[in-house]
Amino acid sequence: MSKGSAVSPASADGTAVDRFVESRRSARAIALQALYEWDAVKHLPADSVGRIADDFIEDADRESVLSYAAALVEDVQEDEERLDRLIQEHATAYPVSQLAAVDRNALRLALSEITHERVPAAIAIDEAVELARTYGAESSARFVHGVLGGVLAELTNAP
Repeated sequence: MSKGSAVSPASADGTAVDRFVESRRSARAIALQALYEWDAVKHLPADSVGRIADDFIEDADRESVLSYAAALVEDVQEDEERLDRLIQEHATAYPVSQLAAVDRNALRLALSEITHERVPAAIAIDEAVELARTYGAESSARFVHGVLGGVLAELTNAP
């Protein structure tokens, strides 16, 4: 599932903010791939994160990227049932278990980041859509955006 380095050449010499954004993007890609492996072949995501990271990150960023990727994976694993219920409420055509693994895990990651208030919802949604566009099928980005938009509307209108 690897699509190469998530660190772009443009930001390699960029500002601290650029490096931070790219490190978070890399962490999300690593977490997505670890969760994908968990779904597909039952590899423990905690064991997969470091191995997958070797393809994505430079030594200078390794610790912060690994730390965030591991935290994302842990959050998703702990909240899987709740996250899947949220997804199911807004993706009613198929059971969550029948969604494409990339779509399902991109949704889980975004919802986890939103509900744990790790990043603003708009950023979590944009990043999940980009993951779906990069790693998923042709329709994945649109599907992920639609589901997350519905969940966000519900969460912002909740009492």
